[in-house]
Amino acid sequence: MSRTAFWHAQLRYSFLSALIVVHLLASCASSHAAQEVGNPKRDTSPKPPEVKSLIPIALDLRDAPLRYAFALLFTAARVDWSLGPDPSRGFVTFTTRAQPLTDTLDLLTHSTDVPLAWQRLANDVYTVRPEPSSSTEGTPAPATKQSSSQAENSLPAKTGNKRNALFAIPRRTAGIAFSGGNPVAAILIYKSAFYSEDDDFSCEIVGVGTKVPSGVEGVPDLRVESITSRQVVLRVTSGDNGAVSAPLVGTRVVVPLQSLAQARENKNSPRK
Repeated sequence: MSRTAFWHAQLRYSFLSALIVVHLLASCASSHAAQEVGNPKRDTSPKPPEVKSLIPIALDLRDAPLRYAFALLFTAARVDWSLGPDPSRGFVTFTTRAQPLTDTLDLLTHSTDVPLAWQRLANDVYTVRPEPSSSTEGTPAPATKQSSSQAENSLPAKTGNKRNALFAIPRRTAGIAFSGGNPVAAILIYKSAFYSEDDDFSCEIVGVGTKVPSGVEGVPDLRVESITSRQVVLRVTSGDNGAVSAPLVGTRVVVPLQSLAQARENKNSPRK
């Protein structure tokens, strides 16, 4: 073979090899692109924490212990919350239409004698604390319980009639929270169990089905039967051991939404 023929053969061989390589590369690129379309890559970049969609809440508070006013709001909004010992002083009367939780918090924290500020923590927990510049010196004692000096009614003398004693126990509804226009929770203030004139009043956030003490010896806890825009209705149940007499079972006690002044003038009415 001549030298010229040899070089021509080499050139043809190199050209065919190059075509084969280009074809293989193109096939691999096409296959990779098709695979990406069928199985897109996951976005692994960090994302900001998701903020819960909060339900608009309306409040109607009547001389409500401040600490429980915040607890009622957070409970109705179904968010996690934590309150220290500080935002618990005094009472608040406050009414607002349904609006976002943050707007209601702004209004409520500015409706108090002691300047307060709320905060949403990184773990989506809401908290309320005094503003750093504020001082709590000279403020009333914590209002986790209502003082007996603020009693709406006085306890009756001991009596064998449990029905009469049941209705004579001082109770009032100090606040109601609404979600979607419906009452969902309330602040219930009632006399602590058993029963001197010096006993303090207890305060509790209640919903339908919540049990609260009856305040009468021998009568089991009362169950919250319903909450309306004006009242909380409690119902006598048979208790765990069925100890309550049949005529008393099913008796309803209506606890109206009242201010302290209104509660002093009115008494609960029996309802069957």
